[in-house]
Amino acid sequence: MKIIWHETDGEYFDAGINIYRQFRKSFVLADVDQANHKAKIICSGQYLLYINDIYIGRGPGRYDRRWPSYDTIDVSTYVNSGLNTVAILCLYQGYGTGQSMVSPPGLAFELTRSDGGNPHQQVICSDETWKSSQALAFNDDAPRINGRQGNIEIFDARKDESRWMSPEHDDRDWLPVKILKHELRVSHFWNLSPRDIPLLHEAKTPALQVVANGWGKAALLPPADKPHQLWTDIKRFLNQASLCIQHCIAPEDAKTEIPEHSAILKLYECSKLYAGYLHLDITGHSGQIVDCIYMETLPPSRDGKLVLDGLITSENRPMDRFILREGRNRLEVAFGWKAFRYVLLIVHPSPGKAVIHEVSILTREYPFKQTGNFSSSDPELNAIFEICKHTARICAQDAFVDSPSREQQQWIGDGRWTALVYFHLTGDSRLYRRMLVQIGQSQDYTGMIKPRHPDDHNNIPPIPAFALSWIAAFYEYYLHTGDLQTPGEWWSNIEHCLSWFAKHENSDGLLSDVPGWFFIDWGKPPEMMDIKRGGLIAALNLQYIEALLYAAELSSALDKPDRAQALRKKASLLQDRCRKIFWNMDLGAYTDCVVEAVQSQVVSEQTNSLALLYLHGNGPLATINRNGENSEYPERIPLIMENVFQRSWQPHRSRKIGSPVPCSPFYMIRLLQALSRHNQHQLALQLLKARYKIFLEAGSTTTWEKWSLYRFDEKNNLHTDSACHGWGSTPILFFITELLGLKPLRPGYLEYQFQPQCCNIDFLRGELSTPSADLKMFISPKKKQLWRA
Repeated sequence: MKIIWHETDGEYFDAGINIYRQFRKSFVLADVDQANHKAKIICSGQYLLYINDIYIGRGPGRYDRRWPSYDTIDVSTYVNSGLNTVAILCLYQGYGTGQSMVSPPGLAFELTRSDGGNPHQQVICSDETWKSSQALAFNDDAPRINGRQGNIEIFDARKDESRWMSPEHDDRDWLPVKILKHELRVSHFWNLSPRDIPLLHEAKTPALQVVANGWGKAALLPPADKPHQLWTDIKRFLNQASLCIQHCIAPEDAKTEIPEHSAILKLYECSKLYAGYLHLDITGHSGQIVDCIYMETLPPSRDGKLVLDGLITSENRPMDRFILREGRNRLEVAFGWKAFRYVLLIVHPSPGKAVIHEVSILTREYPFKQTGNFSSSDPELNAIFEICKHTARICAQDAFVDSPSREQQQWIGDGRWTALVYFHLTGDSRLYRRMLVQIGQSQDYTGMIKPRHPDDHNNIPPIPAFALSWIAAFYEYYLHTGDLQTPGEWWSNIEHCLSWFAKHENSDGLLSDVPGWFFIDWGKPPEMMDIKRGGLIAALNLQYIEALLYAAELSSALDKPDRAQALRKKASLLQDRCRKIFWNMDLGAYTDCVVEAVQSQVVSEQTNSLALLYLHGNGPLATINRNGENSEYPERIPLIMENVFQRSWQPHRSRKIGSPVPCSPFYMIRLLQALSRHNQHQLALQLLKARYKIFLEAGSTTTWEKWSLYRFDEKNNLHTDSACHGWGSTPILFFITELLGLKPLRPGYLEYQFQPQCCNIDFLRGELSTPSADLKMFISPKKKQLWRA
């Protein structure tokens, strides 16, 4: 096959921005019932594949441009005996985003046939016989959603080439494609490999329901011929005092008389927050504009009205625009998937009334097959499990994304935990492995990795704590899956990353004045860790100890006993020095940092959680614990419990100055592991329920980035954080590994621990699919029942 593209476009990075192109090839097949047919496809940007006017699928999955991967799709049920047509719609963005890396434009396709005597016989491939045209219905001047995502879609149905995907379409006016390179091996696709994860699952959800109506002044509506002004004009529109949203059951129940020539607003709601593509069925008039603004959750109310003037921000307000043709329009977003629970439709004025027949979503996610489960006699725990499960499910796309709405990026700090949660829910480790490999592909010559990858969104420095998480995640992956080959293939890279940290050790072996972003956990004044002044950061050094211990375990598994011994010795020395340097006798806890030999007076849950794990024990994992307990300074443990965790922040009261800095949902797993590690399961459960109750009381179907969503600044402007964040799903790990008490003792669960902790709960029930066995558990202290099968 050859790499093709549209004749009039540039061949390299001068092709343009937001280019939508259509490609076609017709061909004849015989005896399709006796053969299997598979399509192989890769595109520099994004593609939608059709065969005989039937949508087949979309892709490709995100990849590092140095290691591109092609998709393979079984199309046997879509081809016919006789005339067939392959049609492909492509979007070449021409710039890198948080989910993609820019490369020259190009499309490559191959259809193969396999029957009894001729396996993988080529039927057609991309070559000079294909034709292409511009997809004029899409506006290439559409603005970007934000710096991490691509453009919004502006689709003009009046310009859409009807049924161009069908064999009957007349393509005589289409241009022949041009061949970019005659051989793949000298093209930007020179290093092709097959996709190592399945195609994403797509399914249409039930229609969304109208939950509110309103109107706005038409005079401020954005002009259709100036899409680059869209953000500014929509903001102005939503800021108008004349805008009024009134809650009602159905559109006809709106009692307010709507002024003539006004825009109509309709707010639609899904049963849950989903990720996918909006579908709209509407009858309207030629040139009429419909704007679609997506929301994870409803904004707060002010004076009985929804606060809409903060909906459009530069951070996290995706939207799309449709321009209608006369009559009935069945429209769908093609490429820019969104995550939302609510969508606000702004139907612009027209000579006649528009009628909305249906609003729905085609959901997308990594194929979810649940094999792990948890339930109990506590309804609140069951509800927490469900929102955590749904969060992990939505955040599993072609990567473990941090927030499917705002960023859609693969961060290793977030993904480390989401991957573990997803593995416990499904037993599927393919996306887990892919994350470790793709993050590793970002490593530079110094040994440091990017905190997120693959992307071209290079606006931040390295995050040292995330690099240490990458090292630790390799061991966690090996322990749970039993796959030693992957860590073995990346062992030299792991060592190279450790060498980067070794260059930033002081004479005591502690990490000191490390460059990069000192991100440990989110916080806001006065709930801030003291980690921004440089010097010795306790949490970073404790994560360094974790990485050394986990690397030592991998060294042993890879038959490198000398290296394992050296790593353990180094970790032991660091543990001893951290106990002496960071312990604050007056505060009765470990302090956040030491700067110029002066201890900080800030105590945090984050630092002390890590201290309980790695200064008073050797981590949360059973295989690490088998090496023996660390009995240094046992008298400190009750002091930490009293001064940090028993004084922990509760949602019903404000934090007092001088009290411990609380962790965000990101660090809850560390807190839960640390308390469980020291047999404080009841306290861990108490803190978990108190904090996650915030999500339940808000009616959220997902876990948030922080403990609150909306805030107003000093100018009364509304700001919002992510309402769906993968790192908030980690209580699932606590339920399975601590309450049910199931942990691997040998990689791949060849041996495992079963030590349940009921914490005054009447019964616990769980299931877990491991590489070695499918396990079922039931624990009921009152009925004196305890079994696993």
